[in-house]
Amino acid sequence: FITKKDAMLDNSGLRKIVLFSASILIFCLSALMFYLVFRRKRMFSIRWKLALLFIYANGLPLVILGFIGFEYLQQTRRVLLDQAYEQISGLFNDFDSRFTTIKVEYAEKLNHIVDGINKRNGSQPLTEGVLKEIQDFVVKTRCYDSLAVDRLGKLILVKPSTQKSNNFFANMGKNLLDYVNFQDFTPQELFMDDVKTSGARGKIKAETFLSGKQIVFHEILHRMGSLNPEQMGAEERQYYWNFFGDYETRQFPNLITVSWSFETLQEAYLKRNLATLDHNFGQIKCYAMVESNGITFPDNLPVDRSVFSIFRQTFNLRMVQSDEVVIDGVAYAAFGTMGKQLSKVAMVGLYPLVTINNRVNEIRFRLIVFALLSLSLTTGIGWMLSAQFMEPVKELGKGVQAIGRQDFRYRLPVKTADEFGRLGNVFNRAIESLEDLEVAKIVQDNLFPQENLKMNNLLVFGRSVAMTRLGGDYYDFFALDNGKAGVLMGDVAGHGVPAALLMAMAKASVLLSEEARYRPSLLLATLHRVIHRVKSSKIKRMMTCQYFCIDSNSGEYTVSNAGHCFPALIRKNGSEVELLKIIGTPLGITKNPKYDDISGKLEPGDVLLLYTDGIIESQNGEGLEMGFDRFTQLLTQEFESDLETYYQRIFNAYKNWAAVADDDITMVLIEFCGKEGGL
Repeated sequence: FITKKDAMLDNSGLRKIVLFSASILIFCLSALMFYLVFRRKRMFSIRWKLALLFIYANGLPLVILGFIGFEYLQQTRRVLLDQAYEQISGLFNDFDSRFTTIKVEYAEKLNHIVDGINKRNGSQPLTEGVLKEIQDFVVKTRCYDSLAVDRLGKLILVKPSTQKSNNFFANMGKNLLDYVNFQDFTPQELFMDDVKTSGARGKIKAETFLSGKQIVFHEILHRMGSLNPEQMGAEERQYYWNFFGDYETRQFPNLITVSWSFETLQEAYLKRNLATLDHNFGQIKCYAMVESNGITFPDNLPVDRSVFSIFRQTFNLRMVQSDEVVIDGVAYAAFGTMGKQLSKVAMVGLYPLVTINNRVNEIRFRLIVFALLSLSLTTGIGWMLSAQFMEPVKELGKGVQAIGRQDFRYRLPVKTADEFGRLGNVFNRAIESLEDLEVAKIVQDNLFPQENLKMNNLLVFGRSVAMTRLGGDYYDFFALDNGKAGVLMGDVAGHGVPAALLMAMAKASVLLSEEARYRPSLLLATLHRVIHRVKSSKIKRMMTCQYFCIDSNSGEYTVSNAGHCFPALIRKNGSEVELLKIIGTPLGITKNPKYDDISGKLEPGDVLLLYTDGIIESQNGEGLEMGFDRFTQLLTQEFESDLETYYQRIFNAYKNWAAVADDDITMVLIEFCGKEGGL
């Protein structure tokens, strides 16, 4: 077994070697440079001297980089090991948190059996033959206690237990059956208030109720039909309680209780599920051991002695890390921890060190290649560089600096027709294009809302993903007076600078049309006039659009549509999806279109989805279009109450469907929370 200290390299010794080598190399290079540059006889040309100066100037940092690189490799290894431990820990925490699933499974199985017996047997007392199905199940699950009690306190044993335990559950069952069959009840005077003696007497009544058996029965009734931890005597176990009888007539002749030790449930959970942990991205091997009996899982795999040693340390220290454990000639990083739900189980994960070593070696190789390339490049530059090249390079440097400070009006002076002259022309054309793109990008970035809209009972969330640098989708939402909100969705035909400018014009028109923002049809008519006027100026563009004016208090809305995709109304937690089929002419098509206002109302919990046609028209690898039917099914399957999560799930489903993402995707989700769920 190799400890963390043994696994690490001797950093102090390597550091001394690196420092000594670096000192010798720096001294030799400095002496050579002094001799070659400052000697009187000019044996070398300017180019060679310049090359030597570049080698020296670059070689010194490379030596320092070598020392820093050594430290960086050690730190990288440490970080990768810590990430491996975090990955194993996260895997075990998730596995530990799902321990309750086996309790739910056992309870559901027993509930199914009990319900079937009650349906067949009604309020008739049970016999041992009726309980065979339960007996088969509890024997298979290795329960600790399992017995049924009738109203006289007689036991119908399913699994024999100790005499002391039998007497306890016989009395408990008799009293509990009397209680639920109305044979025993809480005295009514405990709930009556005597005004003259309401002080100390009231306190005595409360203590009498709380100290009586009724409060115990209430607690047990709350736990019927499920597995819960109970402290019965010195040992804590998981108990299941349930009644046999007729719930309609409240006649219950029998009570059953089954208990399991924690170790038994944990062993069953490990045996069934631990093997699934090995199917992980990190190729982590997972083992588990029960503290009380030393049973290891998976039970079909041999466990190395080194792993047993980690188990022992985990039981003592609760958590163990080891940077290197060699098993069958393969090195692993080991992590051991005790579970929270699996409190009697130690879990050990082995992360293959080959992954970490390959990553460290890859970085080391890159550092070496970088050093060699840097030296070679420096030698070449020093040889080729001369006065006739320095001036064009200097001008190019100025151009790069102009781009860095976003001065796209800067132009390089082109004085020659050689390679540098052609490079200068290309540079000038490129910086001119950047100027156009930068203006368009700034325009488009400022079109969309920067924050979600939260207003009374209304929450609005929007996102747009452009498949090119400049997209053609547009959305906006804003608060209006009288508790109303406006939500706009549009799609300009085409992409690039013209589409961005048209979107900016639409944004400006919406901002200037203050009165029209309360009437969707009037706002769309205003936008149409602007776009139609632009179209008549030989800019061939059109735009689909829809606009909602929503009362954030009542959920009432007015909407008008100009050829845009039908809004989707999602109700009842995604179980119902309705497309609001509102028809209208796209903006900029005809001279005098007509737009109508359609009214509606959002109910509490409703989610309204506005979207562009990119997701509807997307095709999978077989050429099938998603269409509205698949889209509505997707909205139901991926429903999530949180709007941002819901959007992400819809978008991920679109990416899984679409073979090629060739159109912009824009979605706006509107949730009306109602009075009780107001924001």
